[in-house]
Amino acid sequence: MKTISKASFFNASTGGAVPWRRAKRHIEMWVIIWSACTHALPNDTVHAIRDSAIALTAEMSAYLYNTEYDNELREGLTTIGSYVNARCVFRPTRECRFSLGAHGRKNFGDEDFFTDVRPLFRAQYRRGIYAFTLGELMFTRERHFLPDALLREEYTYDPAVEEGIEFFFDGRRVHQDLWIRYAAENTWRHREHISAGNFTRVTVGPVVMSAMAYADHYGGQMCAPLGDPVRWNIAGGAAITVRFDFEGTVNETGAQQYILASYAKDGPESPHDNGWGSLSRVWIGVAGFVCRFGYFQGHDFIAWEGNPLYRLQRPYYNIEVSRKMNLSGGVFLEFGGRLEFAGIDIAEYPGNCENVVWVNMGWSVERYAR
Repeated sequence: MKTISKASFFNASTGGAVPWRRAKRHIEMWVIIWSACTHALPNDTVHAIRDSAIALTAEMSAYLYNTEYDNELREGLTTIGSYVNARCVFRPTRECRFSLGAHGRKNFGDEDFFTDVRPLFRAQYRRGIYAFTLGELMFTRERHFLPDALLREEYTYDPAVEEGIEFFFDGRRVHQDLWIRYAAENTWRHREHISAGNFTRVTVGPVVMSAMAYADHYGGQMCAPLGDPVRWNIAGGAAITVRFDFEGTVNETGAQQYILASYAKDGPESPHDNGWGSLSRVWIGVAGFVCRFGYFQGHDFIAWEGNPLYRLQRPYYNIEVSRKMNLSGGVFLEFGGRLEFAGIDIAEYPGNCENVVWVNMGWSVERYAR
């Protein structure tokens, strides 16, 4: 076998323009210069250069949410629309992230070009399982894992984004999410509106214990509409969940019990209202579908951002069938339906067919380029 020297090969591939020895000296010179530059920099700066990255992230969702109600607390409503969140993320170090983007939401049938459009800003420090955020909060379809009684289902797509301050911890057994949402500052165009929430979860085997709270405050009395005083509402409670997963047609089963309480005050001169509630849920997963039964009994329970049906003094219960699917390419699809018994018995349902139907299909992507 005939062998070819490095010099012969290099000369043949470059047409003999640059001899091998000269190219080797160039490579050695650049290695020396790079080593000198990096050794002259502080270690933190060198690591920052190596860890820096730019990313593009985006989420898009198209939704249908249809309600059929006929009671004093809610009326029927059909909402069909779509929203998109897109961002450019710069990571100067491994722990720090800064993002700039935009949010656009369109409810079909709205005469405006956009139902809601706003810029998105986020500064975040993340180290391991900890994260501290200023700006756009880490909001997901699970709504901080709060139940519908505290934060209504429609919140998933309206407003679909939150802005404020957040501390987040997600360990193997302990999960902590504490946030403040600054919904509106105090100006002559609109009054101050601040919300704060907390969700703490501890997992021990199949048992999950959680504590949660959500507070709503409308301030800025000088900028408030006439006859609308400063007011606030706090609702929260504790829950225990037991869940078992299986392999086969029946893939999961579980039960959940919430004990809820609320405090509301409509102005400094008005008396405060205290309330309570008990929410029980059981479910079973069959062939990818989840069948759930929920029962609520309360007295003067009020959560301004929650589902108004939980203010009923009579028992409120529902039967739900839903499915969530995570498809390839970051695509998800979820759909379901729920029969609502809002203060009525099963025998009364044919004359008052209250129900909810929803479909939500979306896509998310995150791409880093060094």
